[in-house]
Amino acid sequence: MVGNPAPIVMTDDDTSFDTPHEINAAIRESLKQTRALKITDMAGMNSIAVGLREVAKITVEGTAGDYFGAFNGGATLRLLGDAGRYAGDSMSGGVIRIEGNADYGVGTYLMGGTINIEGNTSVATGQRMYDGVITIKGNAGSLTGLAMKDGLIFIGGKCGSMVGHNMEGGVIYARAFKSLGENAMELPLNKVDKSRLIEYLEIDELEIDEFKKVVAKVDDGAPEEGFPVILQDTPEGYLEKVTLSPSFSVYTKEELRSHEELDLSTKVGSGLGVLKMKAPFLIYDAGSTSFSVLKEAEALKVPIASSTIPKPDEDDDDETKTHRLLRISPERNGTDIEVISRAKGMELILGSGSGYYLGGELISSAPERPLDINTPLDIRNFIELLREITVSSLPVFVTVSGENIYDLVMAVAKGKPDGIILKSQLPTTAVTVASEALEDLDKRDQIMLFVLGMFDNEVDVYKMLAMGADGVALVFPDTGTKITEEKDAFSLDRLVNGLKVLMAYCGHRELADITNDDLRALNYSTAAITGLKLIGYDQKLPIWRR
Repeated sequence: MVGNPAPIVMTDDDTSFDTPHEINAAIRESLKQTRALKITDMAGMNSIAVGLREVAKITVEGTAGDYFGAFNGGATLRLLGDAGRYAGDSMSGGVIRIEGNADYGVGTYLMGGTINIEGNTSVATGQRMYDGVITIKGNAGSLTGLAMKDGLIFIGGKCGSMVGHNMEGGVIYARAFKSLGENAMELPLNKVDKSRLIEYLEIDELEIDEFKKVVAKVDDGAPEEGFPVILQDTPEGYLEKVTLSPSFSVYTKEELRSHEELDLSTKVGSGLGVLKMKAPFLIYDAGSTSFSVLKEAEALKVPIASSTIPKPDEDDDDETKTHRLLRISPERNGTDIEVISRAKGMELILGSGSGYYLGGELISSAPERPLDINTPLDIRNFIELLREITVSSLPVFVTVSGENIYDLVMAVAKGKPDGIILKSQLPTTAVTVASEALEDLDKRDQIMLFVLGMFDNEVDVYKMLAMGADGVALVFPDTGTKITEEKDAFSLDRLVNGLKVLMAYCGHRELADITNDDLRALNYSTAAITGLKLIGYDQKLPIWRR
């Protein structure tokens, strides 16, 4: 941006701006008075004109950076220049017209609307698009239509190799292509195809026979391979080898009985994006959480991470609505600006498959990772995009899984999320290593750590908090077991109450007072892995001393 003039939003008084946030804020403010805007002297900034729900017309002169028009819901955007990567990412409505070329991944996760490109596109155009139309007057790169679900892609020129790789639906039209990808096949044009080509590419009828049509192969009836959001049940790790061993309690018996007065409230985020909770819990809903638990969570203002956000009732007051975190999974289906506007926060999942190291999380094959996040830098850029489309009014959580927790947390933390949810086969080790990574970045007080697992008793929750977690994300698997007695059913209220009793027993009045001095490892290996003091000793093992 050095040497380039500051972008100008053309309003009644021309004003220059230096950051995407300032530009987007000016756009939203200007749209309150007018429905037509013009932005000039663009300097390749990322995340411009994003998350717009208004039916407005905006013209942008110059080169746009990444995510131009991402999460567009209704605006008509005209770019008089080239676009960076992921233009129109997760767009659900409106129109984007690019009068130059577009870089990698234009129309990624497209769910509706139209993207028109006068020039050429790079690799992975329309990857995992669900609906909508993409027209390209020039040529397209390789992997066009990667994992495409539905929609239409029109290419006026030639296309690269592996066209339609792993596509499941939709149609791709091109004059020529180098090769087809797996699960794609060529079909002859019919009358509908010919009318589409004339309408969308505005070509002469004499040119129609030059085009080829690519569709997904017919399903052979084989069962689909699943890519669940939740990994296998998180085991206890080393929790069973850790015991609660408070050194003292300052409470009398009478004070212990009045533990209800203890305050477990906590908050995530800062500024406008603060999410307040009455207890350090998240409910990680995979579709099997019981209605009673959801109601308890609503009463306690405990956030519920979910793939769907219910539409609010007209009679509901905003303060009484369930605290829902919208899960932005690698599949991304349905994550549009309308749904995001109803959420109280967002949870970005970086990996849902079998990758257990940084490369496995970010570079593995689709759909185990987000297709618009390939490097640690992309994590930061996407978090910045989420903050732009929500005007920094919602906290952002990032869920990570893998064995190389230190490197992964280091990469994610540089993107400045409000919270990190650890999904690990060894949660006790993960939270220790994650805390160390945040300490090394001097961000431990800025980013909250939540540990994901099936923690159904206050003792295990206390242990995780003592080992460095700021909260626990509770998973409720559907076991199919019928609950015959109320005491056997999980109760969030009972868990909160039990945690207060343990805090009082250990002499703590606030969550911040809980430390690993309250715990002891029962054997040498547990002490070596977790960094806890071995029972009977007052110091950590030598390998943990600094």
